[in-house]
This record gives sequence, C-alpha cells and structure tokens, in this order.
Amino acid sequence: MKTNIAFFTALAIAVISFSSCKKDKHNEANPNNPNSTSSVTLKKFYQNHGVKTKSYKINGATGGSFTTEKGTKVTIPANCFVNGGQAVTGEVTIQFKDIVCKSDMLLSDVGTAFFDGRPMKSGGEFFINALLGDSVIQIDSGMKIDIEQPLNGQAVDNGMLPMVLQDSVVVQDTAGNMKINNGWMVDQNNVVAPTGSSYIFSLYQFGYNGLSAGTWCNSDNPNYFSAFPQTNLNIHCNQDYDSDVFLVFKDENCMIHVYGTGGDNHSYVYAPQGKKCTVVAIGYLNGKFHASFTPITISANQEVTAGFQEITEEDFEAKLKTLN
Repeated sequence: MKTNIAFFTALAIAVISFSSCKKDKHNEANPNNPNSTSSVTLKKFYQNHGVKTKSYKINGATGGSFTTEKGTKVTIPANCFVNGGQAVTGEVTIQFKDIVCKSDMLLSDVGTAFFDGRPMKSGGEFFINALLGDSVIQIDSGMKIDIEQPLNGQAVDNGMLPMVLQDSVVVQDTAGNMKINNGWMVDQNNVVAPTGSSYIFSLYQFGYNGLSAGTWCNSDNPNYFSAFPQTNLNIHCNQDYDSDVFLVFKDENCMIHVYGTGGDNHSYVYAPQGKKCTVVAIGYLNGKFHASFTPITISANQEVTAGFQEITEEDFEAKLKTLN
C-alpha cells in the first residue's frame, strides 16, 4: 500500500520540476550529477571501475525473482508490465545495477547527496529497467516490484525513505539564488519498509522527469545528518591535476562528490561538524593515476590540502574498499 510521506511536503525549499534534454533510451543517468564536469579521462575511470549493469530474464505472464551477487533480491509479480497499454506475456529483460557500499558509490560516481546537496545516509542504491526485446516497457497501474536490500552489517534505520533520481529541478540555494540541480528526491509513489534484516523498496513506476527508461532508486535517510551543525569544507588540489574529490564517511553509508568551485578549490557547504570522514581525491598527471586519502574530523570552516601520490588504479580500488 502506497503511503504519503510528510517529509516531502514539508520541504522548506521550493522545487519546480522541469523537462530536460532527452537521453538515449538505455542511458543510465548519474544521480550524483548527470552534468558532471569530470574529464573524459576520469569518466573513463568510472566506466572501467564502476559497478556494471547485469541483465536477468523473467516471464512477463508468470513473473519471477532473482538475487544479485550483492545479495539484493528482486521480486516481480505476474502480469506486472504493460507495453502500449497491452499486458506483457513474453520474455522480459530486467537490467539491474546494484550499488550497496561506499566504494561502489565512488567507483561508479553515484553519491548520496540530496537534490539540494545535503548528505544522506543510504541503505543502498540501484538502477532498474525493463525491456521487451528492444522496447522499453512500464509497470502496470497498481502493480509493484519489490527490491529487498540487505543491511550489510548496518543497524536498521527506520528513517529510510524512497528516493528517486529527479533529472532536473530548480532550487533556491542558501544565498537565495535559483539554480538547476540533479539528484535524489523523496517520491511518494514508492515505499521503503524496514525489516529485521533488510529494506524492502516497493517500486510502482519507472521514469522520472526526462528519464526515458528505467529509474535510479535509493533508500535514504535525509534527516540523519541534520543533528550536526553544517559548515563549509574546502579541499585544495594541485591545479596541475585533472581531479575529482569525494567525502567517504566513517560508520555511515554515505559518499559525497565535492565539486570544484574554481582554480584548485573544491567546496562543500553542507559538511556536518564532528563527523569523521576520509577526503579522497583522484586525478591524472601526465597520463598517470594519482590519489590522496586524508582522514579528518570535520571542524568549522576547515581547509584540507590533497597530497597526491602516484598509485595504480587497482591498488587505489583495494585501499578504497577498506573504507567500507
């Protein structure tokens, strides 16, 4: 049963959805920032090391289920899909990308920032799409797909809400300026129900604000970090590097991509004071991969300098996984 979510309607920031440029129908938009300014080299890094999409087959008439290698179970009921208003009875391909931990998030460049940039605690992210042959199909009215996300050692958080990628929204920043953001928003059409060992994300429809196929979803607690005072965190990178910067939080399943503000500076205005995290910077210099790991406890108006060192991409990935 779908439920109303009071948090969504109580948002203090006015949100106006509007349509954006049409994407390829099989494109998996990046909820962290589809308009990321990452270079071609860094985008290739995410393509090579990020979580890959897997395909599963079910019968449209009888439904079915599958479990990913990460332990996420997807259950699809009989007669769940329609194509042009007609019930789908043939073989259906389910495309699924399962992102459960912080290293997956960073390597795929899929962070857990709310649409306005605030950090959120995640119970897991996923991309899902359904195809009949080459045709994109939709979930029939009143039907739902249940995605059971394992806790992966984390305690149950009853504050988890169903998030979906909104392709483009106009928001008002803290200075009163209107700007375009891309990111996670609460969606009242879907439901997250915690159990003793998982979160069950009930998905009732595909496609949001310009996404022409499938959708990105995320079980998130958008209020978890609100107990901590927010401050500005500045990370400085050597301008010689083509670099990206991230915050990987300790003890919480949260990873934030911190975007550049000009020159060598990357700034994050929603940094929660008192929380421990590792500032992870990656970059290329003369075609060689470099990285920096800087553990910090966030303090007021903190300045951090990334000390890049050459490292293989494989060794970087192994070191990153120790932060999960």
